Amino acid sequence: MKEIEQRRSIRAYLPTEVEEEKLLAILEAGRKAPSARNRQMWHFYVVSNPDLKTKIKALSRDQAMIEQAPICLVITATDDYVMGCKIPAYVVDPTIALSFMMLEATNQGLATCWIGAYDQDALKELLNLPAGETIIGMTPLGYAGQEPSARSYKSLEEIVTYLP
Repeated sequence: MKEIEQRRSIRAYLPTEVEEEKLLAILEAGRKAPSARNRQMWHFYVVSNPDLKTKIKALSRDQAMIEQAPICLVITATDDYVMGCKIPAYVVDPTIALSFMMLEATNQGLATCWIGAYDQDALKELLNLPAGETIIGMTPLGYAGQEPSARSYKSLEEIVTYLP
């Protein structure tokens, strides 16, 4: 719960580099996330090249945090598997993996911010992704350059129903 309580969406980053062991722990958290039928249909791209981050920013509504953070993680789905419940695992599974990575980043003293506003087709072309691979989400990764206050959340009474 500590990481869940501490995690914030950070939109300003310090130029401090991310230590390799911290990055590896974050990637490992994503690798060990649950997935439908253990298909692990994700791929994690680690972008640290400043020029490439600038181009990603331009295709992501000019969100400065992408360029500012030392790393941008891009999470993709590598196939289009749909679970028996008709929910697309290719969206759910990488989302779970990215969530695990964001929590581990918090555990490592690093900051993240879920990014879902980007030009899918142009970004896929820029990153030269394989055919059929879909970008599910991104996050800047680095040391926070701000300390936003906690957001308010709905009460359990508003979102939980106990069925008989």
